[in-house]
Amino acid sequence: MYAMAGGTPRHSEVGTIFAALAIARLKGKNCGVFNSDLRVRDSEDGLYTYPDISIVCGTPEFGKA
Repeated sequence: MYAMAGGTPRHSEVGTIFAALAIARLKGKNCGVFNSDLRVRDSEDGLYTYPDISIVCGTPEFGKA
């Protein structure tokens, strides 16, 4: 992971293409593809990040907001 604020049009395009391909590839599987609005805990010490794309297979575990 790399910390960034904002992004370029190309960065946004690549993320959108990746998400579309992931959705198509995972169709019919118990997986969800999420955009950068979803906060993700990336360590046991409670640090969170907002990745460009997240893929969760199985039952998602949501913490308190």
